[in-house]
Amino acid sequence: MLSAPAPLFRLLFWLTLLSPPLALGQNADIAWLRQANVHRNTRLDGPARFVSASAGPLAAGGTLAGLGAAYVWGGPPERRQAWTAASAFAAERVLNYGLKLAINRPRPYETYPDLQPFYHPQTSSLPSGHTGVAFQFATSLTLACPRWYVAVPAYGWATAVGYSRLHMGVHYPSDVLAGAALGAGTALATHWLARRLQGRPTRRQAAP
Repeated sequence: MLSAPAPLFRLLFWLTLLSPPLALGQNADIAWLRQANVHRNTRLDGPARFVSASAGPLAAGGTLAGLGAAYVWGGPPERRQAWTAASAFAAERVLNYGLKLAINRPRPYETYPDLQPFYHPQTSSLPSGHTGVAFQFATSLTLACPRWYVAVPAYGWATAVGYSRLHMGVHYPSDVLAGAALGAGTALATHWLARRLQGRPTRRQAAP
């Protein structure tokens, strides 16, 4: 049997479910959000909308593009890597929506009327879906191509997505931290599991 990577799964589940709200505390959570939203630099409103809206299309499009490129120009290793990234994308989406339904945390503007939300999402607040998918894609991309010139822009973009959700007044900082932990953790766990499964000998190979 495969043994789970305990430190990784502890990070994923504890940060997602418990740590951000407890570590930040509600007072710090709303104080930081007010700083990012109510006292924001309004010149960044347009860029924040753009970066926020880029999360889903860029992650989904990049994942599909990776699959296509692997089949056109790559071999079996590249195809396995691309399917692993696609599996991580799907897993993060399922976990994110499942946690939203299970936790059902109200959006911050529902509790604090002084906030200035750019729009009113219909889903619950924890974890941040945009941040989750952005960090999942950034992590999968970095695992596929572990170079600084890939990791720096990828994580820079994912961090900008997370900040944009605060700027727009639709998430608490703890939602964003939980989304980042979920996204990165899901990508790491999926790639770890894929490597373990690919490294297991088949029954024929294991037979003496």
